[in-house]
Amino acid sequence: MKTASCSGSKICCQLPDDPFGQREVFIAHELEGRSFKELSAESGVNVNTLLSRKRYAVLHLRERLQSIYDEFMNK
Repeated sequence: MKTASCSGSKICCQLPDDPFGQREVFIAHELEGRSFKELSAESGVNVNTLLSRKRYAVLHLRERLQSIYDEFMNK
């Protein structure tokens, strides 16, 4: 799978830069609109593995952004 770039997105930059491809899968699916089937065909990685990687990216984003959300809601 080709490496996706942040393209200046603040949310994207909150994603983990990890060896498991969470950032790349999230960007390709959510920001570039690519299907998991397409990503799987390109990378040779199982669709379920890609789904898991995206899930972990979303969980990481929620954790990183929770404090920002809490601060915003308390103002």
